[in-house]
Amino acid sequence: MSTFLWIALSLFVISAVFLFFFVKSGESEEEEPAPLPRIALTASMLALIVTATLAGFMLIPMGAMFIAQRFVEFQTDISSIVFIGAIVVIYSLIFDHLLHMVIQRVVRFHSIHHVLFNIVRFFIFLGIASFVSLSTKVSIWIAVVLTVLFIIIDMGDRIFSKKEQPHT
Repeated sequence: MSTFLWIALSLFVISAVFLFFFVKSGESEEEEPAPLPRIALTASMLALIVTATLAGFMLIPMGAMFIAQRFVEFQTDISSIVFIGAIVVIYSLIFDHLLHMVIQRVVRFHSIHHVLFNIVRFFIFLGIASFVSLSTKVSIWIAVVLTVLFIIIDMGDRIFSKKEQPHT
């Protein structure tokens, strides 16, 4: 797990430095400048929030990899698992919703577009796992576990979004 901790630590430091300069440049010329420790503390707290959020996103696919490792005995280093987790997070934050909207526009039937979207998602996860040079059997298991995980997240999202909508 040391690779994950190094990534999280470097993400924290980079975002803290960026946010420090962002907060420092946001001060107006008329008011008295804030003390440097206060700016550093504010930037560190904001960087901690960013790091914790992204680390939480990274732990989901990494946990899926470890579940797949339980089903199929394979040996891989933690850096490839972290790499797959990072690519899955980037995919889910940027491309997942766009791909869902495209498939929804092309296929008008509600149940068919969900099935087709999850099949496409499976092949994307299979390609990501194969890119890391894992065996075909391991790549299939990782893709299955990640697809099932995303289906569960989507179902939970649909259930909770229906509960939150007020009845008119």
